[in-house]
Amino acid sequence: MSAILHVHHLSKHFGGVAAVDDCTFDVQEGTITGLIGPNGAGKTTTFNLITGVLKPDQGEIYFRDRLITGLSPDRIARLGLVRTFQIPRVFARMTVWENLMYAAPHHPGERVWKAPFKPLWIAHEKGYAEKAHAILEFLGLAHLTDEYAGTLSGGQRKLLELGRVLMMDPQVILLDEPMAGVNPTLRRTIIERIHELNEQGITFLIVEHDMEMIMSVSDEIVVMHYGHVLAAGKPEEVRRNPLVLEAYLGGAVI
Repeated sequence: MSAILHVHHLSKHFGGVAAVDDCTFDVQEGTITGLIGPNGAGKTTTFNLITGVLKPDQGEIYFRDRLITGLSPDRIARLGLVRTFQIPRVFARMTVWENLMYAAPHHPGERVWKAPFKPLWIAHEKGYAEKAHAILEFLGLAHLTDEYAGTLSGGQRKLLELGRVLMMDPQVILLDEPMAGVNPTLRRTIIERIHELNEQGITFLIVEHDMEMIMSVSDEIVVMHYGHVLAAGKPEEVRRNPLVLEAYLGGAVI
């Protein structure tokens, strides 16, 4: 097993505050890695740095041994490294179907000067449509195909956003609090889909405050505290780490 994502001495300051401070960790290919820590630990800022939303003050990020530090979010996504958000960023006034099709990679028909290649464009459209149908079935959203995204529940929006990133054929998916605001039934659905996608070869890095969930699904856990990595290892190792217990609950068991 080798690292597909390597975060090396990453730092980001806002004013005089270090949101991320000399942060280093690896995500092994084919695994589910949990990124946890108390509020304000720097987890979402780290996500934003990895995916190009923010540029680091120092440090490097490697994806499949390629330096991606400073690349734009769209270029990073096209390489196969994508993310979701704590509050799903769906297009509320578009249908579920339109949300998925909008997320499809660019194709020749999107540029007027390539109009002579219309047959190729039609083939692409058909392929994307078949893919969107398969994703909606997989996520249990097929019955909502023609519904506006704005009418969906919080959990359904999380699933739709996952569907949007699946349209991009990702190799690594970063999930930012996938369980936040989700009812128990859809929580189980999301967990099942994460496991199924992981079994298909997709690597996950997940920020989550639900300790029971993240400890149960993760192969590895990275713990952040005040912007730096406090501990890393197997869930049971991290669960018993006294530094982690102190950071979370003043020594209580996680």
